[in-house]
Amino acid sequence: MYPLPFSQKHINLVEGKKGRLLDLFESWCSEVITLISETSESKILRRDVYDQDIIRSWGRGRVTLLGDAAHAMLPNLGQGGCMAIEDCYHLILELEKVATEGITSNEISLVLQRYASKRIARVSAIHVASRMASEMLSKYQPHMDFGSGRLSGCGGAEAQ
Repeated sequence: MYPLPFSQKHINLVEGKKGRLLDLFESWCSEVITLISETSESKILRRDVYDQDIIRSWGRGRVTLLGDAAHAMLPNLGQGGCMAIEDCYHLILELEKVATEGITSNEISLVLQRYASKRIARVSAIHVASRMASEMLSKYQPHMDFGSGRLSGCGGAEAQ
């Protein structure tokens, strides 16, 4: 598993969460800095996110994996749960064939392998897109500070 690409000094800090955030977002617009500054240290929660490569074998014999157990992904696209639901749907389709086509219990492992092989391409594409989105988010650099003018949405009536 791989931590998101922050510098090592940010990964190991436990205390000083507000200072860490102010350091990370120092070049962002003043509204973000104000929001962090006015939030109490006790309300700032740290949730590390880790990434791992997708596995190519989802099962063995009559046992298979689905969802995060087979292909955990970063939450940036909100697709992890969707992929698990799709896995269930396709697994059901394959297992229905066992009942309707008279496939023997000895052939169930082949059915499970077929389920995984049908899912791997789509899941891999979403996994890669999620990883790319994470990379873009972690490398984001703001280029404009709109202050409290009309474009910031924070100016109120006086900005009109």
